[in-house]
Amino acid sequence: MLAGMRSCSNHDQLPRLSKIVVNNDLNNLREQRQLLTALAVILVVAFLLRLFVAVKFPNIYHSDEVFQYIEQAHRLVFKYGVIPWEFRDGVRSWLVPGFLAGLLKIFAILHISQPSIYLFLVAAILSALSLSVVVVGFLWGFRTQGAFAGLITAAICSVWYELIYFAPKTLTEPIAAHILVPAVYLAYPGQPTANKRRLFLAGLLFGLVVAIRVQLAPALLVAAIYICQRQVQDKWIPLFLGGLVTFVSAGMLDALTWQYPFQSVASYIWVHGIEGKQYGIEGKQMEYGAAPWYYYPAFWLLTWSGATVPIAICALLAVRKNLILGLIAGTIIATHMLFALFGHKDYRFVFPAVPFIIILVGLGMAEVFDYIQKDIKPSATRNWILTTGVCTVFMWAIISAVLASGHNFRQNWFNEADKFRAFHYLHNKHDLCGVGLLDINFAIGGYTHLHRDVPLIIPGKNIAASFSAYNYALANPVTLPDYWPYAKVKCWNEDKVCVYHRDGPCESALDLEINELYRRRDW
Repeated sequence: MLAGMRSCSNHDQLPRLSKIVVNNDLNNLREQRQLLTALAVILVVAFLLRLFVAVKFPNIYHSDEVFQYIEQAHRLVFKYGVIPWEFRDGVRSWLVPGFLAGLLKIFAILHISQPSIYLFLVAAILSALSLSVVVVGFLWGFRTQGAFAGLITAAICSVWYELIYFAPKTLTEPIAAHILVPAVYLAYPGQPTANKRRLFLAGLLFGLVVAIRVQLAPALLVAAIYICQRQVQDKWIPLFLGGLVTFVSAGMLDALTWQYPFQSVASYIWVHGIEGKQYGIEGKQMEYGAAPWYYYPAFWLLTWSGATVPIAICALLAVRKNLILGLIAGTIIATHMLFALFGHKDYRFVFPAVPFIIILVGLGMAEVFDYIQKDIKPSATRNWILTTGVCTVFMWAIISAVLASGHNFRQNWFNEADKFRAFHYLHNKHDLCGVGLLDINFAIGGYTHLHRDVPLIIPGKNIAASFSAYNYALANPVTLPDYWPYAKVKCWNEDKVCVYHRDGPCESALDLEINELYRRRDW
């Protein structure tokens, strides 16, 4: 029966879902509606899960998601914000910050000024983009193995914790991944396609992915070779032309926002490549991204723990018939293992491989059921498929929840949440004229979360000399100086982060402002 669904999936029409969940006498339109309804339910659940996490667990995985992207968008729209070294030296493209700035500008026009609200809306839009993985999981499974495989794959993608966690993140890795997945499907929808329009559109997205995350270029090259092979005119040319359009456009954006075309790419290669060889000993990479050479495999083994075995088995079962997915995931991991030789490692760098791995897991589960189903009596097939489908999704949801709450990942859900809440609290203080940060890490929310054009002050060794520059302060009570003329107002995280207040105005102290500190220390 599943073999019949597979043969049906080779066409663009929807399969006969009556063979799975409904009676055989229902018409084709009814069957199509049921299949689309099932997919819609999965998408709604996936979206709500992502929104729930964004609201319930405000967190930050890495400071880049604030300072490199959403903070720069805030600065572009509202004309104030923290400026890191990358945006002083022209190492970052304005592509992603520009996109986010467009969203913030729309919200500003609509008079949405509460940070918690406009950040929620940004998270909602990025979460909607992340549903591309769920949709492609369904379409890929549907076209290669039938409706059952499509629904199982989409459902597993919808509940997998890493896909949920990174969905609302303002980082180039998840944003690029959520564009890469549909780009690959456009160019290779589970089987070769000679449709030049699809290939051109895929090329547009390929170019956009490289513009957002140039480190993914090797994976895209491997995918292009697999897809196009020796068919230059029919495949290489439309794919290349599409990529050229968006990539050159990104280069022109650099020319408009920096000094010359592709400056951000050239600067990145210089800083992290040619000049970066010395950063393994000292410099920004060592300061922000040092880790052992075995970081990536160790992280996955520790985080996935016992689930590594079923994940590997299912993915290997599926990769035989879906080699391109494995090639892309493998190339992404191998590329960053090579980059790891320079001492700069972070799990988020290989996140773009995760959607492909989880899609393979779903397809592999369908392969397992296809094999087991051969011994099931035809009269029991429909009930068996329904039961096993529900149980499978439930099983992977439990695995996902266990791994998400495990020791090696749990802290990610709460990281820096107290500092975000403190900044949102300060936003509503009408007498706010300056914020003192007794620990530089308290600045993690940036002006995006504070959304008040007041100085962020980093006191020097003589803390008392800075009191006149701010009337509110963020501090850990255990680190307060002996003389402290501020009253405690509110605390979070078991009193580890507290807001303090004093009456009176603020005086200018430009040498203590955060941007001056960043400039002096080349942060």
